Amino acid sequence: MKKKPLTPLESYLESSLELGDVITYDSGESLILGCVIEKAKNKYVILNIEGSQIHLPRERLYKIPNINLNQDAPKEEIKASLKTFLESAIKELEDINLELLWESKNEDNRAISLSELCEEYFGKDNPQNHLALRLAIVKDKIFFKRQKERFIPRSKTTVEELRKAKEREAKRLKALNMTADYFKKAITGKIEQKPPSEVIGNISLLKLLAADGTQGEETKEARKLLRHITDTLNLELMGSSQERAFQLLCKSGIFKPDENLALIKYRIRRSFSASISTAAKNITIPQDIKSYIEKEGEGVRRDLTHLPAFTIDDISTKDMDDALSLEISGGIFSLGVHITDISSAILPGSPLDREAMLRATSLYCPDCTVNMFPPEISEKLLSLVKGQIRPCMTVYAKFDSSYNLISTEVFLSLIKVQENYTYDLVDAILK
Repeated sequence: MKKKPLTPLESYLESSLELGDVITYDSGESLILGCVIEKAKNKYVILNIEGSQIHLPRERLYKIPNINLNQDAPKEEIKASLKTFLESAIKELEDINLELLWESKNEDNRAISLSELCEEYFGKDNPQNHLALRLAIVKDKIFFKRQKERFIPRSKTTVEELRKAKEREAKRLKALNMTADYFKKAITGKIEQKPPSEVIGNISLLKLLAADGTQGEETKEARKLLRHITDTLNLELMGSSQERAFQLLCKSGIFKPDENLALIKYRIRRSFSASISTAAKNITIPQDIKSYIEKEGEGVRRDLTHLPAFTIDDISTKDMDDALSLEISGGIFSLGVHITDISSAILPGSPLDREAMLRATSLYCPDCTVNMFPPEISEKLLSLVKGQIRPCMTVYAKFDSSYNLISTEVFLSLIKVQENYTYDLVDAILK
């Protein structure tokens, strides 16, 4: 029976190594240079460039052609020879343009030997060129796909995709290092300006991690970021990743010890976009009763500006949206509850309306207020400020002297608040 011919790889693996041959082998993402100094059973004893002896099988070793060292020479002499050889290859490596080589071979959809690539690029295949090109291709990973000990030129589409991926990774690593540097300065009190845009996103990610607001891949990315910063700055933080992120943000002054994490966890937007703020600034309302009648028509709103309406809020409140009024006549109590009619200024389906629907409500927290509308509207234009005419929805109820409900009405109105009271002041008055 005719013997089946060997594949290039099988022929390569069947070829034995001679003592003194210079080889490379993979160690993680790196190529390690070494010399064969002994053969033991099915493995070769290699003295690598670091001076360590390791036992490796033939399939782990790649022979650099046309170079052989004296395996019986002292260990330090072999190390020195390997180092000199590597340095000469690195000099060649600096000038290698893999894209140029790829352009000459990218239509050649086959596994090509390194010797053939050397002949194509250098016009010769000497040991220095061979090692230099091998180091370049193995490190690059963009232009050629490694197939055992040969290389296949990648397609133009794949090269473009890999280039973009490499650019993204470079940006990510740059942002990581910038973030670590920012935290270093923040912790030592040397921050003089806002963080650069590349850092802001990473700070937001750490905030979410601290607030237990990340999920899936986002959590993995946040933990990697935290680990990079703490390792780079040699920080010893205790607890879970959430606790360590919180400690880091406190150390750097980004968080307070009593930071409101709920707002971060549920990704509550505290600020408004430029377009929404601009839309709010462009809103106008009539300044007097006549103007309201001209805008909305006669009889649409009742004029209640004569009523002694007042608000009661916290001393820090600026978005006053409800007021009360009380009249007593002939033993009848007339109570008015007046709520700012925001719909008088915000059109249905407008950007401001959609923003309010997304937010659903204003949030009042111990340390802050998150408004449903920008401050131009919530704190100024439609806030029930003392002495200003404002459109409202009024609920009017009448009670007898025994406080039995007699009647109720709901209608559109215009009011003018006479006093803005605080809780403390009303408590003092009632006492």
